[in-house]
Amino acid sequence: MPDPEISAATAFNLLGLVEEMMQASDLPELAQSFLKSLPRLLDTPAAVLYLEDLPPNGNTFFHTGLLPAAVPLVRSRCAARFHPEPGLANLEPVAAPLAPGVDAYISLFPLNGSEKVIGLLGVALPEEGPARALAYKAIPVLLTHPLRRVLERLDYEKRISSLNTYLNVSSMIAQALDLKDVLEAVLYFCMEAVAAEAASVLLLDYEKKNFRFY
Repeated sequence: MPDPEISAATAFNLLGLVEEMMQASDLPELAQSFLKSLPRLLDTPAAVLYLEDLPPNGNTFFHTGLLPAAVPLVRSRCAARFHPEPGLANLEPVAAPLAPGVDAYISLFPLNGSEKVIGLLGVALPEEGPARALAYKAIPVLLTHPLRRVLERLDYEKRISSLNTYLNVSSMIAQALDLKDVLEAVLYFCMEAVAAEAASVLLLDYEKKNFRFY
């Protein structure tokens, strides 16, 4: 694949896009700024961003230019082709209906993190030309750094939240006067930590040989 020859205007737009993405505070904001600018840079009708192993749903899928009927199909095929180890993803083009009666394909590119692949970028591209070369050489690299920055911040915030939960549980246990207070405190913070709607504890009373629910 030859190196892309881009105009000064395209290079300026790329720098502006990277700067905008670096200022994003979360994944939806980053994905919105990226997918909003990508069609103009690559003259593409559709693009998708698939990220794996993210709470609370296990993966995240952003897109632009897809028909509603194509969204679950493309998302499932991205999930099937994703692999966290570099070089092991199946990156064959994904068929996606972009307009009624129009057959089109989305090319997939791995987004390589420091140790593993953190997601896939999918772009509908022409068979040849500067846009295709630019997508292969530059776009995934430019996206990966701000994306990794946001993911690292989210991981840091998750660790801080978990630490606060542990500290709160320890404080409540230290202040509790009986077993019921301790269990209520532990259950409350456990539910909060995992976003659960309900929780229970089953204890075995060896003296009375029965069970107690809380």
